[in-house]
Formats: sequence, structure tokens, C-alpha cells
Amino acid sequence: MNSIERFVSYADAFERTFIDDDWGRLEEYFTEGAIYVTLGPHAQRAEGREAVLETHRRAVSNFDRRCDSRALATTRGPEQVANEVRREWACTFTCAGAPDLHISGLERAVYEGDRMCLLDERLSDASRHRFDRWLREHAGKLAPHG
Repeated sequence: MNSIERFVSYADAFERTFIDDDWGRLEEYFTEGAIYVTLGPHAQRAEGREAVLETHRRAVSNFDRRCDSRALATTRGPEQVANEVRREWACTFTCAGAPDLHISGLERAVYEGDRMCLLDERLSDASRHRFDRWLREHAGKLAPHG
């Protein structure tokens, strides 16, 4: 399996995890020392596979699952450049009583063999500002935790 196929397999597994909360299924996609970096409304850096998965779990629980719906689409790619796989994406979140939130960004996965050693996700500047504004104005409309 090449890196693009591996990345697509990871993305599919992530979507299944979003539904059933089985984060263990994603372990096989990351090296033990994997690093996750995100530049978004709440920039983060996590080091180590367990920390990467926990950061994802927390982000999904704190926002995505509190919305009424989430629709994610790849808008470009995935493309391989050396040992990296890149894709551009767009996501729409809905929440009753609030306007839909449309964000987009770039995801870059660096591979060691068939596992990611770095996953770097960046919202576009416009999306970062839109997300921040949406949270300030509508966070109270999100479903309660848990």
C-alpha cells in the first residue's frame, strides 16, 4: 500500500471513529513518537501516539460532536510529495439556531514507512477568523458535553 492509499485508509478509519468513538483503530496509522500540530482556533501540538489520539478525541468531543451535523469533503488531493501526503479539505458544521460554519484547510501527513510521524493541519486564515467569530457568537448553542 502506498502512502496515498494509507492516508485514505486513515481518513476512512477516522470517519468511522467519529461515529463510534473507537480511537484504538487509529493507532496503526501513527508512529509511537508521532507529532500532531494544528493551527486553528486553538493551536495545539501533541507528541507521542497516545497524545495525538487523545488530542483528536478531545477536539471531536469538544466541538464536532456538539454540532448537529458535520460534513467533511476533500477538495484537492490527496497528493504525494516525497514522503508527504497532502490534501485540502472543506467542512461544514450545522447547529440549530446558528448559521452554518464553513471552514477549510490543508492537511499534511509525513510518513516513516507506512505510519505517520507528523500530522500537520492548518485552517486557512479566513477559516480561522470565521471559526473564532462563530465561537464567540454561537458557542452557547452547541449541545452540552457528553
